[in-house]
Amino acid sequence: MRVLAYIDPGLGALIWQSIIGVLVGMLFYLRRTRKWMGRWLGRVFRIGQKAGNGAVAPSANKAPPKVDDL
Repeated sequence: MRVLAYIDPGLGALIWQSIIGVLVGMLFYLRRTRKWMGRWLGRVFRIGQKAGNGAVAPSANKAPPKVDDL
């Protein structure tokens, strides 16, 4: 018994386009979810972190205060 299946070029292109679109969409979704989880976990594990004297630890990005600012 032989089964003959015919897929016209339009339907084949539609199938390939759908597969590629789903894969690209998944990449964007996973990247967004990974960033969200990273931010969320960072906030959860930074809660309560203090410097030795009880003050909040300064950010590494901030410049030290100038003498005029004191």
